[in-house]
Amino acid sequence: MPADPDEEPVRLTDARAIRALAHPARLAVLDALNRGGTLTATEAAEVAGLSPSAMSYHLRALAKWGIVREADLDESSDGRERRWRRAGAGLQFDPPAHGAEAATAFIATHYLDETRAQLTHWLTHQAGESDFWREKSVMTYREAWLTEEQATDLGRTGADLVEHAAPRRDDRPPGARRVRMTFLMFPVDSPED
Repeated sequence: MPADPDEEPVRLTDARAIRALAHPARLAVLDALNRGGTLTATEAAEVAGLSPSAMSYHLRALAKWGIVREADLDESSDGRERRWRRAGAGLQFDPPAHGAEAATAFIATHYLDETRAQLTHWLTHQAGESDFWREKSVMTYREAWLTEEQATDLGRTGADLVEHAAPRRDDRPPGARRVRMTFLMFPVDSPED
């Protein structure tokens, strides 16, 4: 049985696709779509602070690169307005494309800033949370010396953990909460050191 495409991340390897995503309005709409559901161009325009016609252009550009797609019509839709949804479960830059370094840095900064803001909010408001969530929330920081083989194994394990823990977009069990998982691994010294 083929995997549900919503369970796989969208892998961006083409520099043009990465550059297409590196736009504040496009990232804002993708963030809204990642929270689940669908948006029309008019709804997406409200999220991004643009006109519906400008947003239609941005949605088509994201669709061209497989980042968003048209949603299936259901009984609640009258079919007059096109609805959009994300095309996969998150993004993966694998490997970062040559020629898109600045765009990749822009996108990474966007998501790191969002993660930092959410973590800061959690840390300053966790007193009102349950013991369970205060005890199970994790912050880990560590640097290590890794060979290329060890880095390959750790990278695969980290990606597998995130994929295993992330349920399908529309599979929200009763009592579930949306959590952010971030796995980063990159060298911090130069090859000559």
